[in-house]
Amino acid sequence: FLENVLLLLQTGCQQQAQDKSASTLKLDFVKTSSFLIGTIADYFKLDKDGLGKCVDTLFQCLETCRNNNGQDTANKMELMLTKSLTSLCKVCRNELTFELPNFISILHAMMQPNSPVSYFTREKFFRSMGYIIQSFVESGPEAQGKYIMQMVEVIEDGIRVSEGNREHTLCLLTCLSELGSGLICPGEIENTTYLQHLNQFKDFWKSDPLQVRARTINILQHVLDQYGKDSEFVEVGCLIIGKALPLPDDEPHFLSYDMGEIMKFMLRYVGSCDLSTCLPYLVNLFEKVVVRYKSTLTFQDFDFVFSKFFLDHYQQSIVDDPDLLQVMINFVNLIMELKPSLAINSAHWSSFILPEFLKFLPATEKFTITAITKFWCRVVNNKKFTREDEDVIKSQVLSLGQQLVFQTLYASLHTQRSDLQYYTELLRALVAKYPLQLKPWMLQALPQVHNNNVAHERLVNKLFVTRGSRAASN
Repeated sequence: FLENVLLLLQTGCQQQAQDKSASTLKLDFVKTSSFLIGTIADYFKLDKDGLGKCVDTLFQCLETCRNNNGQDTANKMELMLTKSLTSLCKVCRNELTFELPNFISILHAMMQPNSPVSYFTREKFFRSMGYIIQSFVESGPEAQGKYIMQMVEVIEDGIRVSEGNREHTLCLLTCLSELGSGLICPGEIENTTYLQHLNQFKDFWKSDPLQVRARTINILQHVLDQYGKDSEFVEVGCLIIGKALPLPDDEPHFLSYDMGEIMKFMLRYVGSCDLSTCLPYLVNLFEKVVVRYKSTLTFQDFDFVFSKFFLDHYQQSIVDDPDLLQVMINFVNLIMELKPSLAINSAHWSSFILPEFLKFLPATEKFTITAITKFWCRVVNNKKFTREDEDVIKSQVLSLGQQLVFQTLYASLHTQRSDLQYYTELLRALVAKYPLQLKPWMLQALPQVHNNNVAHERLVNKLFVTRGSRAASN
């Protein structure tokens, strides 16, 4: 069976096509055989000889598919072959560790600037190498670290010789990110040797004697100092430096940067990048920092970041850009979800966030409406509030309540029918949390937004009969 699958693969990649129909058939051969190889990858854990034949054939086909096919067909074949190879390396990482020296040699050839191999294939091969190196634990963390250092050096050398070549440099930076992804431990670790020596790996990557993290930071700074205004480079840079943030605290990884190092990276580029395209990536990175370090973050940290990311650029770049407004509101929403006291105790809470976020309620963009109504719902009713938070918020809602209700009713009257549900959710929250105050607020606000007193009284009475239940939305 396997020999037939590999023959089908080789026929599709290496035979010359005489006409268009033959070319289409060859492409189907490659598609079917490469898909089959990826599908039965688990089988190769029990058949190392078959695994070796598959890997060798895939590499041969990658090398020769461009010789016997047109560019478009070859590109499609290469994509299929790469996906199949990546699947094999992911599933059979333990069984492929013996191939590492050969893979390193192939990598050096593949990463030459004049190599015909696509950037996608280069990037995914780095991920494949990461899978295998992650399982290379028999010889201890030092041996694993040396392989990782070799990979980083390939990237360093490539960047050095590709000065001024934007696409090649971006590919190399993406390779570094893919390597980091490949080196993340799978959900269920099957390698008992790794589990037995886990503390050794933790100590090794905590001390980082090979200075891999420092060299990686140097690579990032060198590249971003040239391309720091380019959103694609900023995106990949944020992916690299935040790679280990979602991992458990005790999981070793060569890209495990602490909060201070990550903050220093973000602040280095937030003032010089093109905010309209780059700010979302920087904020997303800090959101990962918040999720990871929420227990140690203080409201002073929130103040500092909110100033640097948003207030310093608000009038010039953010206020008239709906996309950036959404980024800012969603950032505050995350804080309100995880640790609201950070925002509530901020110096910017009363002076900027509450008054400005009131103005955003009558927005016209659906994504802004979704974000801003979610914010006010979390202000009105939030299970994460401490007793002190509750007292502060209650006082502020009582003070701002009339404005909040006016803005909500005005926005609900002028919004599209499909967006009305977001405002009714907010009214439901107000009915449930502030029933005594809401009725006079509504009776005062309704005549200002619409002149129909009979309808006003009917609306208020029906809303309060529901007492904030889901029936209120109807």
